[in-house]
Amino acid sequence: MLAGHLGRGDSILDVGCGTGYLADHLREMHGVEPTGVDIRDARVAPIAFRSFDGTSIPFPDRSFDHVVLSFVLHHADDPLALIQECRRVARRSVIVFEELPYSRPGKALLAFHVALFARYYSTGRLSSAEYRGALAWLDRRAAAVTRVALPPHRLNYLYLRILLIYTLDD
Repeated sequence: MLAGHLGRGDSILDVGCGTGYLADHLREMHGVEPTGVDIRDARVAPIAFRSFDGTSIPFPDRSFDHVVLSFVLHHADDPLALIQECRRVARRSVIVFEELPYSRPGKALLAFHVALFARYYSTGRLSSAEYRGALAWLDRRAAAVTRVALPPHRLNYLYLRILLIYTLDD
């Protein structure tokens, strides 16, 4: 889904990288140079890594060609501040994989998921309106936005899983 968007040698920052598998896969598939940040070092894949507080990204402005958030924004304590930081450190694009519930059962299921995550990692809880607001902020600051529905998933009847590619102005 990112073919033609990522190029060999491009730098990417995987925000909330977890195991690092996604960033490592992008390196293998597209030849990018990945770096990950997360609140805890849970890396299994061999990627460069820095810890961060979940909001302030510890890199200078425009440090990376692309910034990736893969199912992370709905876990952020302050999704607007995090998306603003992603925009700050990105040169070419911000790539977001996210779950966007549209039904009451879908919203309830995602809220339950976020509550379990918050309890396990001692983070705050937020509503889907908060991270949707962060995406809307980025939407207004992008030169173009590409929206791609992700392949079917067992919960598709409850909420949409989507890839958003925010192309930035130079």
